[in-house]
Amino acid sequence: MPSLSPEQGSGLDADGAAEAAGAGGALPPALRVAYALCALGFLGGAASHVARGLAAAPDDPSSPARHALFVVIDVLAAAGMLWRPRWLVVPFALLFAHQLTTHGAQTASALRAGEAPLLVDALVSLFMPAVFGLLIHNALRGRTRPAPG
Repeated sequence: MPSLSPEQGSGLDADGAAEAAGAGGALPPALRVAYALCALGFLGGAASHVARGLAAAPDDPSSPARHALFVVIDVLAAAGMLWRPRWLVVPFALLFAHQLTTHGAQTASALRAGEAPLLVDALVSLFMPAVFGLLIHNALRGRTRPAPG
């Protein structure tokens, strides 16, 4: 196992998230804020699913069990935004695809009909691609090879 020189640091960035030595360095403050806002967004989604699961509105096509599942998914996604493991991009891609086929389809359908989409559908349709882009960026951080010499 290679040891780290003092110049390379501990392998941890300032907020304690594991970083490979020399693999992109510390996360810029703007990206820290972006990931924190994404975590808050997912916690908001979890809160929404708790409320909708408990309300059991007759016009809600989702069962309380489905809402409970998405509470868990949203809390795990929020934790992932703070922890940021590089592999998170893979399971998130599956969630992203699912959200595009549900909330994205509802948004597109409303817009095609000349109507305003539901706020939740519009927010998810805009939020998920941005989060996916951040996770792709995170997965690729430090993956470029240094110039020879």
